[in-house]
Amino acid sequence: MKGHLLNLGLTDYQEACAIQMDIHKARVEETIGDTLVITEHFPVYTLGKTARAQHVGAGWTQGVINGIPVRESERGGSVTYHGPGQLVGYPILRLKDYCAGPKAYMACLEEVLIQGLAALGLPSGRHKGMPGVWVRDRKIVAMGVRVSQGVTRHGFALNVDPDLSHFGAIAPCGLDPALMGSIARLRP
Repeated sequence: MKGHLLNLGLTDYQEACAIQMDIHKARVEETIGDTLVITEHFPVYTLGKTARAQHVGAGWTQGVINGIPVRESERGGSVTYHGPGQLVGYPILRLKDYCAGPKAYMACLEEVLIQGLAALGLPSGRHKGMPGVWVRDRKIVAMGVRVSQGVTRHGFALNVDPDLSHFGAIAPCGLDPALMGSIARLRP
């Protein structure tokens, strides 16, 4: 079955999630092939399954931080920021066709991003125990996935040139916000 690429442009997070759900259902039913959805989001903070109140502050109960909405997500991981200047990719694929399980999938997804950054002249790698991709001591890619009925959803957020100050209102991925980086700031 042929794969697909869907570029949504700048979208609302909840709209992109609804589109993912429709594509996920079609992939589970095998009416479409694997699909990569790419987008940028209007500013939003998303809470993954391991998010903690101390990572989010008052936004945890108020549902907003500095005028930016806070939304729950079914993906793994903690809290992160999404916004313009960030390339978000949602691979929706049958997992067993690529690897043995979710942990192997995360490693494969990291490797694809590491190779892509290398092609841009930006060496990157992993930090043990911390999913995502790093350039030296700066996290440049956040990752969080969900596997349901053998098909993936959610994926990665690559900081190309977002307003990194928005990470300062949270503990992104449970980390110090000063550790966040972007291609624009780290590329030689």
